[in-house]
Amino acid sequence: MGRFDGYYLFSDVDGTLMTSEFTVPARNVEALRRFTREGGRFALATGRGIAPSTHELIEELPVNAPCVLLNGAILYDGATRSKAACFFMPSSARTMVRRLLTDAPESALSVWRAEGKYEVGQELPIMAGYPNFFTRYQYLPDPWCKLVVRTDPKRQQEMIKYLRGMRLEGLEIVTSSDKFVEVIPKGVSKASGIIHLADIFGIDRDHVLTIGDYYNDYAMLTIPGARSFCPGNAPRDIQAVCEGVLCDVEDGAVADLIERLERE
Repeated sequence: MGRFDGYYLFSDVDGTLMTSEFTVPARNVEALRRFTREGGRFALATGRGIAPSTHELIEELPVNAPCVLLNGAILYDGATRSKAACFFMPSSARTMVRRLLTDAPESALSVWRAEGKYEVGQELPIMAGYPNFFTRYQYLPDPWCKLVVRTDPKRQQEMIKYLRGMRLEGLEIVTSSDKFVEVIPKGVSKASGIIHLADIFGIDRDHVLTIGDYYNDYAMLTIPGARSFCPGNAPRDIQAVCEGVLCDVEDGAVADLIERLERE
């Protein structure tokens, strides 16, 4: 038996596992290999969707448990490349997009479906590793998993206030950085995805480890009974809810966490 048998580590990607240069520090990779060799289960918990870049991460890292994608809207088994569960937005999401395109036609909007990302506002260059299709929202088939609104950091709070002011049912608004406002199905979060997986696999809450750096990670960092950590680059109010604050993402925060566990 390994020292980490029964433990599940769920890590955010951008700003936590992966640096600002979109690389995973070698220190993180080495530590994760030690963690999984000792029986630990490791999974991604990210706003990213099913895409080549996500598969590259799964193949680069010792991912050996189902992942939480699109902030909880998709639970995904990377080994079999199959969806364990999907949670979809209600029709009110179409109303939100229609109003955005009317009131702010310059908006850069992306709709995520299970198979990829669709640009439905201002057409932007394709992000590396993501299937990207430009279409008018009225032609985009259902169901949708997530809506992303790109914003100027200085106007992000204004956008959040505008979206909430629509008072549309069944939608949750979160931020994943100072440039993105994300809309997901109400009640869906990284936490709901982790709890769903914990129930399926019979994982004890005190064996669930989470690490994240931003406000869309808040729910998973406050799962009752679980242990939570964040890198030093996380906002102060995110740091305040975590058991431990680690080194910055650039220095290998995930490795910092695993080394802390190894010393316990």
